[in-house]
Amino acid sequence: MQSLFSFAAEHLGGLACRGRARLLRRVQAHLLVSHDTLIRVQYPFMMDCSEKRKSVCVELRQLEYFMAVAEELHFGRAAERLHISQPPLTTHIKRLEAEIRVKLFDRTTRKVSLTMPGTVLYDQLRPVLRDLYEAVAEAHSAGKGHGGLLRVGFTSSANYALLPRAVRSFRVARPNVRLDLLPLTTAEQINALVRGELDLGILRDPSPNALLRFSHAVTESLVAVFPDDHYLAYRDYVEAHELIDLPMILFPFSTMPGFVTTVLSVFLNESRAPEIVQEAVHQETIMGLVASGMGFSILSNSISYTHVHGTRAVPLFPAKQTSLIVAEPVGAEVATVDKFVACLEETKANEG
Repeated sequence: MQSLFSFAAEHLGGLACRGRARLLRRVQAHLLVSHDTLIRVQYPFMMDCSEKRKSVCVELRQLEYFMAVAEELHFGRAAERLHISQPPLTTHIKRLEAEIRVKLFDRTTRKVSLTMPGTVLYDQLRPVLRDLYEAVAEAHSAGKGHGGLLRVGFTSSANYALLPRAVRSFRVARPNVRLDLLPLTTAEQINALVRGELDLGILRDPSPNALLRFSHAVTESLVAVFPDDHYLAYRDYVEAHELIDLPMILFPFSTMPGFVTTVLSVFLNESRAPEIVQEAVHQETIMGLVASGMGFSILSNSISYTHVHGTRAVPLFPAKQTSLIVAEPVGAEVATVDKFVACLEETKANEG
């Protein structure tokens, strides 16, 4: 909003300069808006061939009063429109004229009209005030959770079922909120949430973090994924001891530490874990590498919502579970976050 007032200030400064000295130079204006709605404008001011700096203080209320008189061209009607009496209105207009040192209105007993400087101020101020009011309304709407920007990170596996349905529901409920969806690993989301670069994250098996508030989204079973011509691909289930001699494809530990730990815990009762022959950041890449015959992987059963040609998923026995977790910064109060979480809860309930 400061930039909007800066734009207005530039024209006020330029207007005053032209009114005083007809200076043909660009006015460099700087503006500060304080809590009491005072606008402070500083501009180069030429007078008596010596340069001085003049500070102008204009109340937002005075500009609104000026606009009312400029549109009504009648002080009585403008006062009625503003719900004030005429003498205070006249006083504020005189103060505005004295402050910016130009005459804004020609007044007679029968007629009120804008001067040339008044016309310039009206034409320049009208879009500025419109933008200001719109900015205030949008800020209010965002504070109520009906507008603004919501930044949501998600792991790739959340994008198969949970996220698309929640996003659809959220867009219906909050059509004026701009939703920025960012596919990120769990580690990337945690860093972004802590730095304030995300409002919400959907993580896979995150470790506890004192700076974040976690809530459960959905629990899924792990499945082993094989090339469709693998000898284990058509089994009803597979056990850990049948997998330890097979080449494995998995996420890097640094990007998905909780999930990788969950996967490797499948082999806690075995003498060793399978050899990891390839790491990949994205689940879609892992599926493609499995289809190529490079090895097998263990992923969440959310992959059942999509099909990668050349792969088959087989349940593990005994079953092992993984969870999607919703995370948001501790102490953050973003109204749109609550609504998005409610949409996630609704999606989970409908699927359950």
